[in-house]
Amino acid sequence: NTVDLPVSPPVRVHDVGTAVSPPANGIAKSTIAPGRGSTEIVAGPVRIATEPANGSEVVLAAMETYEAKATPRQYPLGDIGALHILPLFPKYILQGDDLSKGGGMEAAYEEGYIYTVNKTSEVTSAAAITAVVHFDGTGTATDAQLGVEAYGGPLYAWALRQLNANEQVKEGSYELRYLLVNDAQGHRLATAYWLRNDASGGELVFPIKERGSSSIKNRQVYTTAEYLNLIRQKIARQ
Repeated sequence: NTVDLPVSPPVRVHDVGTAVSPPANGIAKSTIAPGRGSTEIVAGPVRIATEPANGSEVVLAAMETYEAKATPRQYPLGDIGALHILPLFPKYILQGDDLSKGGGMEAAYEEGYIYTVNKTSEVTSAAAITAVVHFDGTGTATDAQLGVEAYGGPLYAWALRQLNANEQVKEGSYELRYLLVNDAQGHRLATAYWLRNDASGGELVFPIKERGSSSIKNRQVYTTAEYLNLIRQKIARQ
């Protein structure tokens, strides 16, 4: 049995393949093991959240299913056995209509866990493909949705360095999450890294990819109250 996740709005990356549980005979073409990224990047108060059990194997099964499809394929993966499956963070979605009704971060739902599939074992390198892994109530991965949106790479590495050195962050221990905020019509409004303190449950938000005249600034750490206030203002200006 799997947990029924809320239906996502049409803002997902382009799907290039989906697979359910891995083949009965296990990993057919590779012995890919989950990577952890460089120690330089992940060492510090910001930690990588626990990935779902069997997650890397399910990502691999999705890639093998995709590669087995009839050609031409839009995103050829090449030698799957040479790729590295690296866990990044859980992905949460916060809907604008929930914010308009007075909801806060508690209204965000977990869509899945993000993996990046790279040609090297470093999360700083460019991804060949990414995957959103869904899982059941026991934390076991059930399926993987492949796409091409960049979640890791240089921006991820830069953001972790900034966060690990930040005065508000470096005294605690925080789980890293990815947050997508949609407007009332279900369109992408903002993205951020969402940090949850392991001890106190306190939360901080680090916006990424903000552009133009937005009052929400990149490179700045916000409390959730500050961030949500700015998001509501952004929705009101639409």
